[in-house]
Amino acid sequence: MLVSVQGESKVHESGSIDLQEFTSINKEHYYIDIANAGKNPFNYEITTSADWIKVTDTNGTVNTQDTVGVEVDFDSLSDDATGTLTIKGNSQTVTVNIKANVIDVSGMDNMTYVEAHDYVSIEASHYSEKNAGGTNAEWKEINNYGRTLSSMKVFPTTTSFDGSDSAPYVEYKFYVDSSEKYSMQTQIAPSNNVDWNNVTMRFAYSVDNAPLKEVDTITSKYIAGTWRDSTWSNGVRDNIRTITESLGNLSEGVHTIKIYAVDPAIVLEKLIMYPSSKTLKKSYLGPEESYFVGKNVQSELIADIHEQ
Repeated sequence: MLVSVQGESKVHESGSIDLQEFTSINKEHYYIDIANAGKNPFNYEITTSADWIKVTDTNGTVNTQDTVGVEVDFDSLSDDATGTLTIKGNSQTVTVNIKANVIDVSGMDNMTYVEAHDYVSIEASHYSEKNAGGTNAEWKEINNYGRTLSSMKVFPTTTSFDGSDSAPYVEYKFYVDSSEKYSMQTQIAPSNNVDWNNVTMRFAYSVDNAPLKEVDTITSKYIAGTWRDSTWSNGVRDNIRTITESLGNLSEGVHTIKIYAVDPAIVLEKLIMYPSSKTLKKSYLGPEESYFVGKNVQSELIADIHEQ
């Protein structure tokens, strides 16, 4: 019997393995694969240490491979909990450790993003507020432009700003579950500067109304159209440009970040906040959008498994 869990490449024949954490806000469902490395079919049996751990099958026969879905009944929990799921088959036993995290979002405003799995991922068009500042310009959504959902860009495109808080901004609210140093990865479209004599692609940001910090997403030596410039070539290859900035020490709780326009060619696609002590898992599209207060999340695990 060979057992592997969703998100892990390692295969277990015996012993224990951790399943990724379940959260009450996301209502995750995960999958466990039970594979046959031999020639003869074998039977397996699954038991759980608690009723709040739900599986799609408690027993079965494996010819080549069987897939079992796992989810947590958060209606039965009022606080964080841990448990186990035990798989027995072919004279082998594998224990899967289950952790359920109950996250209280009561009192948080709508559109507040909530940290889970060590990150907060925000689609740019899902802002909580936007403001023209002291200008006639504003951030507008560009539907279906970007790698995931859409993008935000300042219009008109002929106006630059001085990096002050009088510029138009979009504001996002997010909750972090620990007090520590955080980083922000900003994902923007791989646009080019529009003025030969002004080689900049800047925006500015402010956390919790602190003084603005200006960020230039290219260098003064940036040259578009040549593989010798890695900023340009990597941006074209990946269809994204990413910039990582330190947000400094944040306290556990809700924070706001405002993204201000400076150069009009900036096209904002996604913001990702995460503890600086952690490393974001690598993927082409980056982490999917996090839960935000007011988002409707439903688990459809049981139906999904049995319709396959």
